[in-house]
Amino acid sequence: MKKITLFVLLFISMSSLAQSPQKFSYQAVVRNNADALVTNSAVGMQISILQGSSSGSAVYVETQTPSTNANGLVSLEIGTGTVVSGTFNTIDWGNGPYFIKTETDPLGGTNYTVSGTSEFLSVPYALYSLNGTPGPQGPPGPQGPQGVTGAVGPQGPQGATGPQGATGAVGPQGAQGPQGATGATGATGATGPQGAQGPQGPVGPAPAGTGIVTVSGGVLQTPVAVLPIANGGTNSSATPTNGGVAYGTGTSIATTAAGTAGRVLTSNGAGAPTWNAPVRIFPFSGFLGTSIAANSLVYVFAGPTVSITLTVPSILTGAASAPLATTTGTATSVRIGLCYQQGAGTITNFVGGNYSIIEVDTTRTTANASASILLPAGTYTVGFGIQNGGTVAINDNDYVNGWIMVTPQ
Repeated sequence: MKKITLFVLLFISMSSLAQSPQKFSYQAVVRNNADALVTNSAVGMQISILQGSSSGSAVYVETQTPSTNANGLVSLEIGTGTVVSGTFNTIDWGNGPYFIKTETDPLGGTNYTVSGTSEFLSVPYALYSLNGTPGPQGPPGPQGPQGVTGAVGPQGPQGATGPQGATGAVGPQGAQGPQGATGATGATGATGPQGAQGPQGPVGPAPAGTGIVTVSGGVLQTPVAVLPIANGGTNSSATPTNGGVAYGTGTSIATTAAGTAGRVLTSNGAGAPTWNAPVRIFPFSGFLGTSIAANSLVYVFAGPTVSITLTVPSILTGAASAPLATTTGTATSVRIGLCYQQGAGTITNFVGGNYSIIEVDTTRTTANASASILLPAGTYTVGFGIQNGGTVAINDNDYVNGWIMVTPQ
């Protein structure tokens, strides 16, 4: 789907005696799928106000059928079209960011084949003031004088305390009774004679198996198969896994599956630990380069890159920024983004056709890019990429700074 270049102009009249209008003006240049201007024609347009991001939920959607002029320019007032969903005057402009998405049918119908999304870089002030955050509370006024304290009522009379009664006399202590006599100890009985020793029993069979042998009542018991943990054993007879790591189950000792090169052991709480691939960070920074040629149809790496080897399919996530400028004129249709290249192949933007387009002029401005992509195993060159489709070289640049995080899948 093609992009369209958007020129958003906001016209909001303010008055202390009138409410701000619930609409704002909007202009856009319309091109068809062949990238040709659509001039002097009626076009069908659907306008959506998105909240949070360029792919966020639509808080308001309307349709209009304006006509382009000889330069392919349409002018309309958003808030006055045919409402599809939402209510324009209830949008909370203070709860941004907000994005405007336009979908266009160059033939004037509702078969929208041309689309574009742009962020509101400043919210219309009058609309924000209608439902935005209230201003700070003014200072408190001076405290009024304290009122007169009322008179205290008279206290009632206190009742008289009655006289304390007399303490009674302590009675006499009784006499201690006599101790009784101790009884006589009885005589110890005679010890009986020891009985004769009985004959020795036959030898029992040899115990089977291996382990710890115990004796109970003079009889050799069957060996215990494993030694309990309480007695210093493992309570397990399993053969350890080659390359595994021993861990406790609460009742015995077990081993994990064999690990593989580059993996780390991760706890799963009370369960068995597992082997997982670690997350890696690859930073890159340095001078962007003296010049990025104009009229280019392909991406080039701007500044230093990093080489990343993936042994398994992995997600690459990163961000980069670099100040760009020209010495003369303005470079238009400049595409930027995080890019990758395998071997001597094509340098490709992480986001494919969803690239960002910027204009670079003689005032140095920082260009920012962030994205993620899932790549198969292989070795890749990764960095900040630029496709300068304009007619002016980008040749007044500074340093690029960025990073890539690799998460194996």
